[in-house]
Amino acid sequence: MNPEEGLSEEEVLWAHTLGASLAAGWADYGRIAPGARADLTLWEGKRPVGRVYRGNLEIF
Repeated sequence: MNPEEGLSEEEVLWAHTLGASLAAGWADYGRIAPGARADLTLWEGKRPVGRVYRGNLEIF
């Protein structure tokens, strides 16, 4: 996704989270909600935050 496609931030977020999960048939992924599974990436401004977790353990 890029700015030239004219998508809003909300549309880009949906396309890369719940939209992608639904397209793959994974209805229990792609959102933050009770009972849902998720892999999360936190961003600060325009650069990624360098923390990676597996379960409750920070691995990077």
